[in-house]
Amino acid sequence: METRVMFLMIIGTLSAVLVVYFIPKRVSRIELYSTALFASLFGTLSDLFLDVKYDWYGYFKKGVDWAALPSLILFYPALCMTFINFYPYNQSLMNKIIYLIGFSILSVILEYIAIQTELFYHNEWKLIYSAICYPFVYMILLLNARVSKMFVNHTPS
Repeated sequence: METRVMFLMIIGTLSAVLVVYFIPKRVSRIELYSTALFASLFGTLSDLFLDVKYDWYGYFKKGVDWAALPSLILFYPALCMTFINFYPYNQSLMNKIIYLIGFSILSVILEYIAIQTELFYHNEWKLIYSAICYPFVYMILLLNARVSKMFVNHTPS
């Protein structure tokens, strides 16, 4: 792998982790932690089929690539934790929709940058597919966060 690409991956991943570490927390740490774990599992399962089995897209080169691990276990969960942390829970439905669409657009832009810098590649997959999928991915993350909060707030009888 090219040194420039590895440098960009390290900078991007460290930046995402630092953002999560220093942002003011608006949800509990356990909700952020469970979101990160769920995001890692969800992303890994998606990649298992769409990357490894079908080779529709991938990280760096075809197949399992150890160099992609920092992005998979740090960057993606950090982005999802940021999404959950700043989600406008107590605002209008319109604000929630705008936030969801805005974060989906940000994700498409980040994916486009990853493609342009060769951190990520597309074969059969198209950026428009990601644009369609991201809102649903973020809604699933919100559902996971809601379930996590329910478990945290549940008092055993």
